[in-house]
Amino acid sequence: MIENEKRVNMKTQIQKNVNPHKPNKLTDTKQNTRKNTKNENANKDTHRNVPKNILDSKKLQEGTTLLPSLYNYTLDELSTLLSPSFRAKQIYHWLYHRYENDITSMNNISKAMQEFLQSHFVVSQIEPLRIETSKDGSKKYLFHTHDGHSFESVLIQMREKQSKDGIEKSEKWTMCLSSQIGCKVGCAFCFTAKGGFVRNLSAAEIVEQVVMMKRDNHIAPHKKVNIVFMGMGEPLDNLENVARAINILSELQGLSISAKRQTISTSGIAPKIKVLGSLNLGVQLAISLHAVDDELRSKLMPINKAYNIADVLKEVRTFPVDTRKRVMFEYLMIKDVNDDLKSAKKLLSLLNGIRAKVNLILFNPHEGSEFERPQMDKVKAFADFLVERGLLCTIRESKGIDISAACGQLREKVKQENGIIVPKPKALRKKLLNTESMQDSKNFIDTQLPTQNRQGKNISSNVSRETLHIDSKTQYSQNKAQSHKKTKDVFVQKGFSNED
Repeated sequence: MIENEKRVNMKTQIQKNVNPHKPNKLTDTKQNTRKNTKNENANKDTHRNVPKNILDSKKLQEGTTLLPSLYNYTLDELSTLLSPSFRAKQIYHWLYHRYENDITSMNNISKAMQEFLQSHFVVSQIEPLRIETSKDGSKKYLFHTHDGHSFESVLIQMREKQSKDGIEKSEKWTMCLSSQIGCKVGCAFCFTAKGGFVRNLSAAEIVEQVVMMKRDNHIAPHKKVNIVFMGMGEPLDNLENVARAINILSELQGLSISAKRQTISTSGIAPKIKVLGSLNLGVQLAISLHAVDDELRSKLMPINKAYNIADVLKEVRTFPVDTRKRVMFEYLMIKDVNDDLKSAKKLLSLLNGIRAKVNLILFNPHEGSEFERPQMDKVKAFADFLVERGLLCTIRESKGIDISAACGQLREKVKQENGIIVPKPKALRKKLLNTESMQDSKNFIDTQLPTQNRQGKNISSNVSRETLHIDSKTQYSQNKAQSHKKTKDVFVQKGFSNED
């Protein structure tokens, strides 16, 4: 009875504190109570997925020594990591529709959530070091990584149309992405090969190339672009990260770049072509052929000694191709090397029975190369020979000749000008080397995400992780240890340490 009277009195007191004409105006006591409750709930929701035991660490994200990037996750994975799940959609909108790389500027996300994100993730892992624009509208980007390396991407303006106000606007864009810093394949005609291999790019570093080029050129999120993995590196040598990047780029609530608009170009790692086909990513396949006999191809592309033309074509014939698409064969035309009609005849025979499209590429000369650009009349005669006999053939329009557009040229140019790449600003470098936060973050993510999610949502479970790497487990571990030691040595030589 006494308890009931107390409840009635409390209820009456609350009602007295509320103005019936201004129902939203509560007393200071009531306001503070609601604010505190709201803040407690916000903090609770934000952190409730953080495991109590975060000491069981696993490996860091490959190729990085910093907090993982938000660009590294599919929408489903972010929804698993964050609670409530709608916050993942909010973050995706900021990343891929607003091109925002500052967590504190995401103003529809609570302060507590922003602090949580900042303690467990970063956004950008790369930054543009130099941008060169060609007369034809193409742009060459030299990106700088957190560990002091650099790599290149190219934005190609394919067609232009006249607008009502007389200004030419691009109608179609193609983005040429890098998948590695350097390359192991060592093609004789490739400038990138001269610099050797450094490391694989992470999925986040691949995705961020697209985001940065879109943002820099004011390309709307819904504007369709074509993606070609034809920059620095061999994509199939970094298949795990490339496959993850393709999944992220094709997210409907992200950039929504269909896999059919993405092309993977390979020098011909036959076993990896088979693995790529088994993943059912839906991407287009391009083969860097460049020669019609094994002797010449082995001289131009040493990988042919491991996987010859017959090995590559065998896997191509079983590769799943959309009925409306074809496998592209890239053929680099080099003066007096492979530009004669005899080679055209042999090429026609090799591709018999394959839904193929041949793309003839004129060699892009660079300093120190022993090869020369072919005569245009010989290139046209080569193409006409194939077309007249029913093989689809195009001549790739040369873009960016005046801006060091061949892979690796701009990177080498900057090195020669500056001697060494300038490191990141001290404040940002300190954040990237915050090893304590980095370790906690990685432990948290490893605990929350199922193993299959970290592999990429379309990678089938029957494909072992080992098949996605050329190196053995032992060699991979050695390479990774050397990479981390090399990164640490670079910072020590420059006078930087974890205490900076």
